[in-house]
This record gives sequence, C-alpha cells and structure tokens, in this order.
Amino acid sequence: MSKNNGSIPNNLSLVEKAIKEAKAPNIIHHRGDLNKVTSDGKEFTRQEYIIIPTMGQKVKCTPYDNHFVYRDARKLGWVLFCTCGSPAVVINYDAYKNHGSSQGALLACKAQIDTNEHNPVNR
Repeated sequence: MSKNNGSIPNNLSLVEKAIKEAKAPNIIHHRGDLNKVTSDGKEFTRQEYIIIPTMGQKVKCTPYDNHFVYRDARKLGWVLFCTCGSPAVVINYDAYKNHGSSQGALLACKAQIDTNEHNPVNR
C-alpha cells in the first residue's frame, strides 16, 4: 500500500487540480466600511444578488452584518467567497430556514453554515 505524502494525484483534471491547490483569498477589510473589501488586489462591494452563470439565474446573498459574499470570476475553480475567507455556497431553504429568509436559493458562507460562525479574519 502506497503512502500519501500530501501531494496532488496526477490523474486529476486541470479544474480538479486548481480546486485542490486553491488558497483562501487575501482579503483586506476597509476600516469603517462593511460594504467593501479588497481581495487579491480587486475591490468588491456588497451586492443583494449575485448572478451564478452555471445556474442561469441571480441568487440572493445572505444579509450578514459584518461580512458579505461575493463572486471573484478571475479565479479558476472556486469563485464564490465570503469576506471571512471561507468559500460561499448556494443553499436551499431547508439549510437556511433559521436565517429568516423564505427565498428559493440563497448564497451563504460555508463556514457560517457549517459551524454557525465565520472564519476568524486575522488568522
């Protein structure tokens, strides 16, 4: 039996390799402005909806107080993120009924959904 030394297998597609090698975005929060961040050199602002091309529709963003979700289409692989550094995911009603929304789909922070809190910003 061969040991896994933590390297990425060679039989993955380019997209699968990009996802496995993906690093959390470098996010800079703007003091006093919860509606704007700079991520890897590009500025993003809070949006009520984000268009998800693979779904062919716009999806409502979860209205967090201190964070927001955004789409960074410059990246290969994962393109939806929260300003806490976590990936963002599209979820359906059962997963977010405690967030007070009765919308169809909702774009939410994966860390917040999984652990009920955002990733610490200064990690």
